Amino acid sequence: MAIGVKPPPLGIVLRNLLSVFEFLLDLPLHLFMLTGPDYSEHVIRRTNPELWERAERTEAPHANTHGYATSPRSCAT
Repeated sequence: MAIGVKPPPLGIVLRNLLSVFEFLLDLPLHLFMLTGPDYSEHVIRRTNPELWERAERTEAPHANTHGYATSPRSCAT
């Protein structure tokens, strides 16, 4: 817009598709490879056992909805 050039309609569609594909790649990558393992039961039990024990004693919010009584069980996979 700054220099007065308008991309063709197919160029706009391609740009939007590439943006969506990048988003679809980035979200699972971030969740399953970069951040997700930090919150897994295995990692928490090894690095912070006292935190895991505290979580096992903590009542999970909305237990009547999801059926898990304590916090780690509501997040465990």
